Order: sequence, then structure tokens, then C-alpha cells
Amino acid sequence: MTHVTHEFCWADLVPCFHDACKDYKRDRVGPHVVPVEITLGRALALDGPIGQVYGGEAHHFQLKHPNYAFTGARHQLRRVHLALYKKYKFLDYDKDLTIFSSNLLAMTESEMKTYALLIRILEKFYWKRLLRPEIDDETHGKQRSQEQACQVLRSYRHFCPVTFAALRQRGFEESLLKIVDQWLRSFFCFGWDPDWKHMGNFQRLIQMLFKVKVDESDPFRDLRRICVCLLLQNSDKLLEACQQSRASTGDLEAIAKRVVLGGSFFQVLKEMNCCDMELSTEDLVAFLPLGVHRWLVQHA
Repeated sequence: MTHVTHEFCWADLVPCFHDACKDYKRDRVGPHVVPVEITLGRALALDGPIGQVYGGEAHHFQLKHPNYAFTGARHQLRRVHLALYKKYKFLDYDKDLTIFSSNLLAMTESEMKTYALLIRILEKFYWKRLLRPEIDDETHGKQRSQEQACQVLRSYRHFCPVTFAALRQRGFEESLLKIVDQWLRSFFCFGWDPDWKHMGNFQRLIQMLFKVKVDESDPFRDLRRICVCLLLQNSDKLLEACQQSRASTGDLEAIAKRVVLGGSFFQVLKEMNCCDMELSTEDLVAFLPLGVHRWLVQHA
């Protein structure tokens, strides 16, 4: 059982929330596309190998939150996805979408609310383009999320040139690119700790995102900003990984899969979103962990 404030009234924040909830009552029942239903059933099962349905990996889809050690929670997640695929047939089965929706369901404890939030996030942030770039003719088949991840790394290099140079020297740049790409594709859940103490922060992030007015000319801007903030907040750990003589890409991935948020995280996001002006390097470095400050001074 989660300990977040799931009683929060999402309808006060999310446009057309009740309409989306009504859609779920209609779309949660059949008929569904049979191949999708079979794929979901096998991927979310807790017993029996799923074979080629999910790359031949493991016996069932691994989900962080302890709720999904139980069949009932997986059935709930399956019903949410079946309704979602009925509305967006092009999405098909997607690992990153599953990771995100599993966290939403753990947070809201409601299939209907989870579905409504998914629908609005897919629409507001053009997130479906990150999951399935082929639906956007402008990409010409290019991986949209990877393109955005490259922009994130360019910003991070600007704000933390010494740290970025250390990562590049150790050959971690490509791994960091893949990590940021995964953050974007899973709506940051790839790195989120499912412990109930941290789920409250996850809810705060989703609430803040719905308050953001998305720039139509650059719909992924705010998602990139969050990625930059996550990198800044965890720069001290990234530096420590670089300094270890036997550090590997696995060490980097371990950091990325357990993002730790400092108290300034939401303050930085608020400052970023209160105006269109870009913060200076000095402004953002002021929010870096103390260990990074010391390291930067020593290597300036």
C-alpha cells in the first residue's frame, strides 16, 4: 500500500479530467485487439516464460513498485493499457509506457485516474512522439527521444563542463546519452525510487508538469529541463563514479536508476518555468550539491 496523498483532486489541475475518466469506463471493456491483449497478458503475468513476446527476457515484466508482486495489481495495469491502446492503436506494447503507468497506478491507486493522467500527458507533452517517432512525419524515422537527449547533454556540458569532461574521458558519454533517453521515454520513472517516501515527490513532479504551459514551438523544452535538473542534482555521484579506478557503465546506470532529489529540485524547476529567460550558469551551479562545488574549485 502506498502512502502518498492520492486524495489530491486531479480534476482541479488537469483539463477535461472527468471526460477522460468517462472514456475509461467505456474503453476498459472489449472488444480489444487480440495480439495486443495476448502480449500484455504474457508480459504482465507472474508465471510462465513470455518467450519472444518480450525479447526472451525473464519470466515476466519487471516492475519496481512492490504492488506488482501481486497478480491483482498487474491485472489493473493490463486493463489500463488495453483501454489506452484502444484509443491510441499506434502505441502498441511499450516497455517505457508500462514503467510510467505502473508508477501512476501505484500513486493514484485508481485505474480510472491513471488512464486519465496518461491520456492528458500523452497529449500535452507530445509524449507519444517520444515513444513512437514514426507517427511524426517531421522526424523522418529519427529517434525523437535520442535527439532530445543529445540536447540535454549539450546543456549539461554547458553548466558542468568539468564534470562532463570527466564523463567523456572515462568513455561514459554514450551511456549517459542512453540514460537520459530512457528518462524521457519513461517520463522519468526509469530513475525513480518506488519507495513510498519518494512517491510523494513523484506526485509533486506530475502536479508541477500540469501547471506548465507547453511551448508549442518546442514542446519538449520542459522535459529537457527536468533531465538537466536531474543530472545537476546527481552530479556529485556521477563525479564519484568517474573517480573510481574500476568504474563501469554499470555504475553509471545504477546511479541513473536511483535518482536522488535534493530540496532545491522543485525550486529550480519553478524558477525555470516562471519565465522564458534561460538561467545563467552561475544560477544553476548554485543548486549543485556541495561535493560538486568542491570538486569544481579544485579542478578549476
